[in-house]
Amino acid sequence: MSGDKLIAKVIVENASRHTKLLSSLADLEDAPRQLAEISAVISELQGQVEESEAKVEKLAEKTKQERTRADNNEKFGSTFKFWKGKSKSSDGTQKRSFAEAMQDEMRERDKLAGLQRALTSAREQKPDILGRVHEYEDLDAQLDALYGLVFSGPTPGYPQEDALEQQVAAARSVHQRVQADLETETETLELLVRAEKTMREAHSKLKDAIYWATALAMLAGGRSAEVKEASALQNAHALARKAELEYNEAKMKSSQVKFLERSKLAREIPQRREGDNTFHEDLTKLSNELTETQSQFSTERKAAYVRVASQNMMAKQAEQALNEYRKELNAARREIFEEIIAKVNNGEYNLDQDDDEAQGMEDAPPSYDSPHPEPSQLELAKYVQYMSLGGGDISALSGGMAHFQRNMGSIGSSRASASPSLDTTFLQHDPYGDELISPLSPATSVMSASTSMSRSNTIDSGYWRVSNTSSPSSSSRRPLPRPPQDR
Repeated sequence: MSGDKLIAKVIVENASRHTKLLSSLADLEDAPRQLAEISAVISELQGQVEESEAKVEKLAEKTKQERTRADNNEKFGSTFKFWKGKSKSSDGTQKRSFAEAMQDEMRERDKLAGLQRALTSAREQKPDILGRVHEYEDLDAQLDALYGLVFSGPTPGYPQEDALEQQVAAARSVHQRVQADLETETETLELLVRAEKTMREAHSKLKDAIYWATALAMLAGGRSAEVKEASALQNAHALARKAELEYNEAKMKSSQVKFLERSKLAREIPQRREGDNTFHEDLTKLSNELTETQSQFSTERKAAYVRVASQNMMAKQAEQALNEYRKELNAARREIFEEIIAKVNNGEYNLDQDDDEAQGMEDAPPSYDSPHPEPSQLELAKYVQYMSLGGGDISALSGGMAHFQRNMGSIGSSRASASPSLDTTFLQHDPYGDELISPLSPATSVMSASTSMSRSNTIDSGYWRVSNTSSPSSSSRRPLPRPPQDR
């Protein structure tokens, strides 16, 4: 069957599934757009709710102040006679201010309640839309898998589909590379943020140590100040070392991060010596050094943030290009699908006739018959019985010497005649046990190889006979080893 007709056969077999997938996707086509819209609405409502809550808080504070002012005016007017005359003119103004503040607060609270109801309603709608989007994505993945099954690789007669398939593969490769770079830069940014925060904490601990060193320089604090100074320096050393480790880890992830020279505080813990009056100055120098290191951390963190933003934009563009190419490819494959279905329905492709021709051209199955068939059990039994009693010419058996040498190993030559009608029943029994054994068991092999006896040259009507003088002597026969048996 030719390549285009083979594709046509696969398309016909999956036509019903293809139609069902397209119908289901058409029903859920608006789900992604609805999800984007409801997400934007929720985000906007959240911002409005936060803004309204801040306004309500301010208006509530203003209302509280106006109420306090009005209450104080009334309280002083009722208590002090001289205040009553002064407050009489402003009493109405205070009450109006309080009433206006109360109205503004209630108006904003009503607005906040409406925004919260709208936000709750939007959040309740999102799970249903999200479920439809997941169903749409699952169906779209199934359609891609179906198209991959039918059109994977070169498509005979449709070079445009092959070109689009290569474009999609290239766009997917670009998107994966850009996405990997984005993840790397994001991890680098997180490490730099942690390193900057840790270095800030180390600088804070160093400032605490400088504070206690200043106290000791002014002969204040005593032993307690020395302990606190040592503890602060130890913590500052540990934090500075941790910050540099995080920075170096970020540098290992991204080559854009500049080299960092180790600070003296991260290398060793500063130790106060007996009678050292310059220790305070040494700590001040370390503080200045950490300030420069912290400034470098901040610069690298800002640069990493710019790189992440750039990579994020590139990732979105690559994803958009990939989606556009995929849509174009799926549209082309859908047209090919429908075109071939139409040709099959119109009778342009006679797939049944092609199947009959293909069946007639099939090769016959290979033969597994061996050119050297295995001997039957009766032949093996006759051979083993004959060899156990002296051997002889085995040419009368089927296959001859060469056959038995191939299948049973080299067993030597024999010259006596053999009879095909010997009794073989005693060979089926193990003389040392109660279980029957096969003619090919280890016992028969040992018997044929180890038995040494004389042979008779007397031939009588095709039967061989053994004289009394040529019978094997029981004294000269070696005992046979007991064969292994599974009991």
